[in-house]
Amino acid sequence: MTKEEALNEFLYGLRIILNNASAYPKDHPYFLQSVDVFRKKLVNLLSFLSPVRIDVAVKSLSIDGRLWEKALLYEDLASLFHLRKIKSIELRSGVNNQELIEFLSSVSMPVKKLLRRGGVQAILNKEKTPHIQLQELDYSQLLRDEGEEVKDIWVYLFKEVIEKEDPGNIEAFVQNFEQIVSKFSSQDLYEDAELRKNLYNFLSYLKANDNAKFSKCSKNLLVALLENPTLPAQERLDEIRTFFQDLTNDDLVNTLVESISKSENFNNLSFQVFTTLIDQARHKEIAEEVAKKINPKFRKRVKEIFSVSQDSYVFPIYRQAMEGLWQDEVVGGQWAFDPHLLQVNYGFLLLNLLAQEEEPQALALMCERLLKDCVGLVKERNWEFMKSVADLLNDKTRRNPHLTGGLEKLQESFYHSIETMAFEEEPPQELDYFLKDLNKSSLGIDFYLKEVFEKRKINPFILRLWLKIFPQELDVFYENLERLKSDIEFLAKIVRNFQGQDSFLSLEILKEIYAFSNNIIRLEVLKTMQSISRIDKEFLLLLLKQGDFSVKKQAFLVLAKDDQARQEALDEFFSYSHPFGLKNKILLENMMILEDVKGQGLKDARSHLVVLSKRPFFWNKHVREKAAQVMGILDAGED
Repeated sequence: MTKEEALNEFLYGLRIILNNASAYPKDHPYFLQSVDVFRKKLVNLLSFLSPVRIDVAVKSLSIDGRLWEKALLYEDLASLFHLRKIKSIELRSGVNNQELIEFLSSVSMPVKKLLRRGGVQAILNKEKTPHIQLQELDYSQLLRDEGEEVKDIWVYLFKEVIEKEDPGNIEAFVQNFEQIVSKFSSQDLYEDAELRKNLYNFLSYLKANDNAKFSKCSKNLLVALLENPTLPAQERLDEIRTFFQDLTNDDLVNTLVESISKSENFNNLSFQVFTTLIDQARHKEIAEEVAKKINPKFRKRVKEIFSVSQDSYVFPIYRQAMEGLWQDEVVGGQWAFDPHLLQVNYGFLLLNLLAQEEEPQALALMCERLLKDCVGLVKERNWEFMKSVADLLNDKTRRNPHLTGGLEKLQESFYHSIETMAFEEEPPQELDYFLKDLNKSSLGIDFYLKEVFEKRKINPFILRLWLKIFPQELDVFYENLERLKSDIEFLAKIVRNFQGQDSFLSLEILKEIYAFSNNIIRLEVLKTMQSISRIDKEFLLLLLKQGDFSVKKQAFLVLAKDDQARQEALDEFFSYSHPFGLKNKILLENMMILEDVKGQGLKDARSHLVVLSKRPFFWNKHVREKAAQVMGILDAGED
């Protein structure tokens, strides 16, 4: 086995063992057996790399100086470690099963539970794992992350930073506070009691120790609520107001002026939130100061915000203070000559004339002028003009399918420009409008082969064009793909670019890639199939019978898009039976999949779960417990 093969086996084995660790207790025989299997993969890799060091980024891993990214497996592993505050992992020769059990079971814990126990490092320190070493992330490395689990981390970190009173970490929180609170919605603050408590304690600590930092962070919090405006429930209002009661009027004035001037998201509701959260007795003075500080160039936005109905007591105070800002100004001036505007108008004039002309000689002359005088409008990506050209050519083609003379040259030149744009490093998304009408290549199949398979250039536009223009060249496409199957990152990139490519050919190509690829790319193929409306039930149901946990999970997610296919998948999941429970491992795995995917088919599984929850005999104990647990999740989702 080569080092490359050992690495792939290790990473795939790591994903499988972490799935098992999340499903089984530490002393479960199946988990213990799978740990032994994984340790052998690790020992095999240690013969090439000693120690095995894994550096973790948000969506990638780094091992042996190489970046492992852009594939579902690597991203899943990276995200799992990253969300558990792990910066790096070092596995050394001599590591035993017990050390792996402690490490794997701690890493696979839900984030909230793990953080309450102090994190992975704290658990490993307690359990003594000399052959497994970790480095934990600092706070700043979590700032770019999004999602519900990340919110859980920050709720915990607010508590931790005050409990430890580490000046360096508190300073890091203060400096990055604006980014941190932007991760939470208004509803998070209004409804999450633990977040409010930890956040209030953090701000109270700052007020007691450094008023300038307290002012900065409180204003950041207020701006975040104005950016994402939602009114709090009346019963929570007094509690929310306490966050801002100690801000000075100057703080509030500056915050409101900055929000009106700089935030595109600031609107009437934002202002209503501001007036609701601040004591009404303070608004008269605040309104007068805001009127003095607001720049007159924002008078249009000010008018939109403050010239509202009379329903609120507070609005008239601000409206009266702001009236002078939205008075129309009489501005003298004169017409300015704009040569670019003249060029655009000339182009549209030619198009209008061309649309009305039917005489061949006149058509040819107008097309010649367009090709000569308006090429700049295409080069500068004047999309309105280009769409008009495409619409005109469509109309002329519909009425006269055999374009001749100048019209044919115009069509060839225009769509050559469109096809060339598809091969840019960052092709403009506006190309989507034109590709439906591009039916012939001016570049040729050899150009496509060189760009895609030699230069490794691929994007959804190139794929769409290839499948549309060169469907007869699929054998060449497959041949080159298989030749490069060891380049996992490129193959993953190819697969991802099929997302949303809703055609029969897309599905067939993905199945072909699945056939000759390793498990890493196979997971990527199944994930991409979830974005395509067409499904191949026979292909996917076979995977439910033969695949491992990760493959079955992704295949089920594809099948779950269709009601009938989802029901057939569930029937397959629960079709396993044996008088002495020898198929229970498969049933447990399948219930874990339903637990992971939650909303995708859990309700349809109830009848099956009820039957499993009542299976007799002691050897079915774990099946009964798991079925009851999954039904509990289902019942919670229906509340």
